[in-house]
Amino acid sequence: DGLSAIESAANQMALARQQVVTGRRISVASDDPLGMQQAIGEHATIGAIDAYTQTRDSAAARLSAADSVLNSMLDKLSAAIVAATDARGSNVDPAARAAASAAVRGLQQSLAGDLNTKFNGTYLFSGTQSTTAAYASVGGVWTYQGDASTVQLEVEQGRLISVTFDGQGIAQGSDPTDV
Repeated sequence: DGLSAIESAANQMALARQQVVTGRRISVASDDPLGMQQAIGEHATIGAIDAYTQTRDSAAARLSAADSVLNSMLDKLSAAIVAATDARGSNVDPAARAAASAAVRGLQQSLAGDLNTKFNGTYLFSGTQSTTAAYASVGGVWTYQGDASTVQLEVEQGRLISVTFDGQGIAQGSDPTDV
C-alpha cells in the first residue's frame, strides 16, 4: 500500500506541476468534461464581450466625430444669424449688405461641407446611404442624397446605437426648406 500511495502522490504532484506550468487545470476534455463545457461557454462569452467592446469603441469614435461636426454647425448657424441681423435696417449701406450676403453664402457652403463629413470612409449624415454624400449641389440647388433611416450598431446585447444620421432631418427639421 505504501508504494501505491507514493505513486499516487507522485501522479498528483506531476498533475499539479503541469497545471502550474501550463496555467491550465484542464489539458484535454477527458480531464473534466463538465469543466471543459463550462470553459467553452466562458470562452464564447469572452469573445462576445470583446466584440461588443470593439463595436462600442467604434461607435463612440463615430459619435464623437458627429458631435464635433454638429457643434461646428451650430457655431456657423449662429454666425449666419449675426451676419443677417447686422445687415438689417435702413442705416446699413449696400456694400455692408453685400458683404453680409457673401458671408452667409460662405457659411452655407461650409454647412454643406459639414453635412458631407466622412468618418472612416462613410458619410455621417446620409442615413443608410453612407457611401453617398449627404448633399450635392445640383444646378445651384443643394439636394439631399441620403435617406431618413440610420445605421445602427449593437454595442451590448439588445442595445442599438445609431451611428449615421438623417442629414435632411438635421438641416431642415420640420421647416418647409432646409438651411
